[in-house]
Amino acid sequence: MYVCLKGKHTSRCHILLIQSLLDVSLAITSDDQYKDDVRTKMFHYDLISMLERVLNIESSTNINETMEIKLTGLESFSLDYDVKWPISLVINRNCLTRYQMLFRFLFYIKYIERLLCNVWRAHKNGGRRRRRRARDRKHFVTKPNGAAYLRHKMLHFVQNLLYYMSFEVIESHWHTFENNLKKVFKIKDFSLGYTMHLKNFA
Repeated sequence: MYVCLKGKHTSRCHILLIQSLLDVSLAITSDDQYKDDVRTKMFHYDLISMLERVLNIESSTNINETMEIKLTGLESFSLDYDVKWPISLVINRNCLTRYQMLFRFLFYIKYIERLLCNVWRAHKNGGRRRRRRARDRKHFVTKPNGAAYLRHKMLHFVQNLLYYMSFEVIESHWHTFENNLKKVFKIKDFSLGYTMHLKNFA
């Protein structure tokens, strides 16, 4: 799936191929009865524009038509879910939009982490070749590598950001939401609590 999305414009991505790869992946790794309801979705606007649309809807202001931006498949890729009744009473389109924004953000962070890890491997292999050539010349001088230091700091930041969002924000709020569910007995209160739960991190 990564190969199908990498470096391609949204219009050149094969949606059916990506969907079939997602179906195969879910069939192999998950036994969830709702896995067949997961769909792929390609957006034609970036994450910032998506956030602006949500804020405009919530504030009841006029929504300006967002100018279409040329995005790659990785930037526009997201997941969608076919919510059946009566679950749709709680998980509505607004909730799904928040999940999609969160997914697009985390998905792109993982992509950046992968790129930085590839740079790390390239630096590692390049360093080995330089040391081998230096030994052949019978002198070896260690010099500080500014690019490697910058890559290390960037990778450290991205990994810590991903950890913070995944565990310190999402998981902690999910546990709080589960505890609050024990005090809920009406669907209206559940829907309100679920909406507030999503607003805490999305």
